[in-house]
Amino acid sequence: KIKMNFEIEEVKIEFITHFLNFFNYWKKYWLILLGSASSAFYGFHLLLDTEEVGSGLIAMSVSVAILGWIISARSADENLRRLKRIEYLSQAYEGIALYLRRDPLSSEYNTYLDGLEKSFTIIQLYGNRKEIRLVCSIITQYNLSDDRNIQCEELLNMLRDSLRKELLLPKALKYVHTMRVERTSAPEIKTILEL
Repeated sequence: KIKMNFEIEEVKIEFITHFLNFFNYWKKYWLILLGSASSAFYGFHLLLDTEEVGSGLIAMSVSVAILGWIISARSADENLRRLKRIEYLSQAYEGIALYLRRDPLSSEYNTYLDGLEKSFTIIQLYGNRKEIRLVCSIITQYNLSDDRNIQCEELLNMLRDSLRKELLLPKALKYVHTMRVERTSAPEIKTILEL
């Protein structure tokens, strides 16, 4: 029951957030919208007047053009925001995937930890609510635990699903599989080839 109330609360918060975002976006165009609407009403009034039909059509055409420009600008803003989200979440995905594939005893391990920290920061800026909540729980779990192993496979799967959805790709397998290939130095490979 608690989880159900929490999910209902999340839906409410998401609805309010979308409504406020919509309102805040259109707020910057309110004067243009007001001018376009008044132009349309004036044009409609002129259309009803039999002597001013041409002027009414021009006024209505101008208002439709202005409305089309505003909708086009909104679409461009949304697309830019979407592209930035995809770009940064892709970087976060790569950072987490690289961390998961590395041996904790390797000399480069600290570099991958830095990448993981950067990924967590990116997700907290560009991620959705579920992704941010999961990152926060991973960080909390890490801070409270004596074990210094960071479990982020679930986050990697969530990011992959989110990115695929943004890119309009079909859902993939349920789990992401990563692998670590053991590298050998060049002389060892040469010796193996000579045998």
